[in-house]
Amino acid sequence: MKRHILTSIAICMTLLSCEKTFILTVDGSNEHKMNLFCATGAIDSTVISMEAVAAAIPAPLPDPKDAEIVFKVNGESCSTSYREQRYASQSDFKEMNRYFVMDRRLEAGDKVTIDIKLEGITPVHAETTVPPVPEEPEVMLSNEGHGNILNMTYSESDPDAYFGLKIRSRHESWSSQLIDGEWIDSEKSIVWNSIYGLGDDLDILLAFEDEESLKEIMTGEGPLCFWKNDMIKEDENGRKSLTFNVGTVMGNWEYVSEDLVEYGREYYVVYLYRLSEELYTAYDHFIHQDTDILGHMGFSPVHYRYTNVKGGFGVLGGISESTVTIPL
Repeated sequence: MKRHILTSIAICMTLLSCEKTFILTVDGSNEHKMNLFCATGAIDSTVISMEAVAAAIPAPLPDPKDAEIVFKVNGESCSTSYREQRYASQSDFKEMNRYFVMDRRLEAGDKVTIDIKLEGITPVHAETTVPPVPEEPEVMLSNEGHGNILNMTYSESDPDAYFGLKIRSRHESWSSQLIDGEWIDSEKSIVWNSIYGLGDDLDILLAFEDEESLKEIMTGEGPLCFWKNDMIKEDENGRKSLTFNVGTVMGNWEYVSEDLVEYGREYYVVYLYRLSEELYTAYDHFIHQDTDILGHMGFSPVHYRYTNVKGGFGVLGGISESTVTIPL
């Protein structure tokens, strides 16, 4: 009986399968391609992450630190520096250990171009425009017995605006100790934690036109929710409102004795981003490719990632942020 069932399944799989033929051409070039990720704009610094993608014909991969980078803002060149240290980006897909940095906060409307040359790599070019800085949202925090509830309201009339959101908790602790008749303060310890599952809350999904409108992607600094402005419903005043269950945290506390005082303070930090269309599209395509189970199994055409990098892969996108800190 089991053998008949397995045979039937195999026949069904054969009947339902399809064949897609494509032509793979190799031009004989030994040049590798470059995969670039860079989100730049009204943020503290711009990180340029790149890696070499092997060509069809084997050859040694070049070291990215030898790259020649021309980063221009409104036609003016900006200096970059190479670093090798851990960096958890707010906007990239992963943590980085080797990258270039451009330490200049850009303005809304700035035109950005980047050209990169590296021996053995096809030269790449990309461009973007820094989006407007989002209006600082109104944020209210309450507790309804099953966790802290955070309500965020913002205004934006442009239906084609793209937004991103991240919420993190920050715990600060320090102490003061009596030593030889003098109170000595310790250094303040700060611990950051990302808030997960923001896009899973039913109240959130009800604020959107459909449940597919709010998307979530994992970055090097935790999950990032993102959406297109025309997909979120307006209230009677024309404002957009979202309510999140941000869970529970330790809260504020104090310990006092004759010779020692310890403190703990807790905050939520809300990051509201405006994204360029290129960055939004790259995030969206990444999700489709990452969740394309049938494509990974070979049962459907693969979803290819978006790129606006000429000569290579990846994305150069614009980003701006507003930050609100809420003490408990």
